[in-house]
Amino acid sequence: MITCVKKLSITGVRVLSFLVNSFEKLFLSQDTFFKITILIFSLVLSNLFFEVQSSYALKPTPTLSVSLLSNSNIELHSNDIISKPNHAVTLPMYLNVKTNNPTGTGTYVDVEKTAFTDIHDSSNTSSISMISSGVGVEHLADFEENTFAGSFDCEMEHPEREPEEWDPLDLASGSVHNTRAGISRGDDVIGDNICFAIGIKLGNTLPTGTYQNKVIFSTVTNEYPTEVNLIKGEDFRSTVWRLSPTRDIKHFERSLVAPPEGVNAVHLEVDETSDYPFLGWVDEATETFYYYSEAEKIYLNPDCKSMFASVDYEKIDLTPFDSSKVTSTYDMFSNLYGTKEIDFSKFNTSNVTNMGRMFYKNSTPKLNLSNFDTRNVIYMNAMFMEAWGIEELNLSSFDTSNVWFMGNMFKNTHKLKNLDVHHFNTQKVKHMQYMFYGSGATSLDLSHFDTSKVEDMSKMFAEMANITELDLSNFNTTNVTDMSSMFSGMAALTSLNISSFNTENVTDMNGMFANMSSIESLDLSSFNTKNVIKFRGMFYNDNPNYTLKKIYASADFETDKAIANEATNNEANIDIFHNLISLEGGNGSRGLSFSWS
Repeated sequence: MITCVKKLSITGVRVLSFLVNSFEKLFLSQDTFFKITILIFSLVLSNLFFEVQSSYALKPTPTLSVSLLSNSNIELHSNDIISKPNHAVTLPMYLNVKTNNPTGTGTYVDVEKTAFTDIHDSSNTSSISMISSGVGVEHLADFEENTFAGSFDCEMEHPEREPEEWDPLDLASGSVHNTRAGISRGDDVIGDNICFAIGIKLGNTLPTGTYQNKVIFSTVTNEYPTEVNLIKGEDFRSTVWRLSPTRDIKHFERSLVAPPEGVNAVHLEVDETSDYPFLGWVDEATETFYYYSEAEKIYLNPDCKSMFASVDYEKIDLTPFDSSKVTSTYDMFSNLYGTKEIDFSKFNTSNVTNMGRMFYKNSTPKLNLSNFDTRNVIYMNAMFMEAWGIEELNLSSFDTSNVWFMGNMFKNTHKLKNLDVHHFNTQKVKHMQYMFYGSGATSLDLSHFDTSKVEDMSKMFAEMANITELDLSNFNTTNVTDMSSMFSGMAALTSLNISSFNTENVTDMNGMFANMSSIESLDLSSFNTKNVIKFRGMFYNDNPNYTLKKIYASADFETDKAIANEATNNEANIDIFHNLISLEGGNGSRGLSFSWS
């Protein structure tokens, strides 16, 4: 039940305007003068309606003030410009903007006319024109004669520094206003200073006259939406569980009305930062969890860990939630066995860094993640691990350029036949152990994988039962130390290209090619095993129909360290060729001179 103890209504529009009239002066000389009149037009838009409990942190009424810190009228004699280097001058102008509005402000700069024109002699058609539209100029010296432009590239603390980015300005009377200085926050005590400069370059041919134009500053602060910020994901889930100890909830829906009288509704918001409460309750009759809030924005907590884990809603609609603040989705949708659909169409992941175990043991048949922005993600370990029910997975938008951890990423995704990761950027990945272990994929294009930083490839492709060909000729394995069971159990594999493998730093090759019952030859001629201390079951086979006939190796296939290791670990290298009854020699191969049997 919501008790409204305070009701505040603010409607309408308030306009604060400061107009400094140009100072008219009779010029008796025949010299050329320039006048710039600065007009400030400040607008506060506030069209807000609040209805809140007194315990909530209602934002204050927006305020705005703008002060001109420089002269409102700038007058120059032509000699003041002609005497300057390149016949050009920079005229800085300074404003101070104050607002308490958390949305900040935007200050737009326009001009009254596209040229400085003679205000006293209408027969004088000469002018100082604005530089061409759409054409920016880097240096004032590069202006054409008798032209001007504007720039925000100036500093109040260093007025002597010439701006380096000059652009044309829009007309105040026009519909387009692109020249803007934005302030992303509100400060109603000190305010923010804005510097804007007009640059003018003259030629010697400009007739005598009094040329004038107006620069118009428009500062705007907008209304902000009311918001509610949810509690952490784990707290959200545990609170929902307490509402229904049997956890027999099948539906997750937003209610358009407040909870009925007598219903056990719980608060799921962070009081200090919310304008309204976020209430949740369970209707046992319909097996539905309902939530309700009057806030315009519902922000998910930055930590969404386990938020929906182990709660089998048939459908999870995330469209009412703003996820732009979320940094962790770890375990967020794990252990969902009855969920048929999750709507990610408006799910913003641009700030997420941790997606580990996000869909662990998730059986949702189709996951369309095509709008995911993963540019900041570091952790993708076990992201889809043991998601046995996934049949379709769209990862087309994935930017993995900052990911370090991909271990167990697709482990045991048995029903996933089509897995497209050809676009993955793996330049920073260090861990790929179990990455595709037990995946149902029928093919893998890894031709663009950069594995130069990977250290662990243990069981990376193990138990992939549907792959018949695997080309890893582009793999850089210079930093890999663990290749144990890397290809073990790939029963359907008939072709394996590992010709580029650098194994100089590998120490563990236990079970690397175990139980590959369909392959007939292995080319290990690039292998240098000088640091390997574990060969146990490297070619182990428990299938009497094992087809491996030939193993090609060079003189760099050394076993010295492995033999030395056997002195302290007598089981480190047993069963290396177990059941390899069809193994043959010849054609460039040599027998592997292990000293044990």
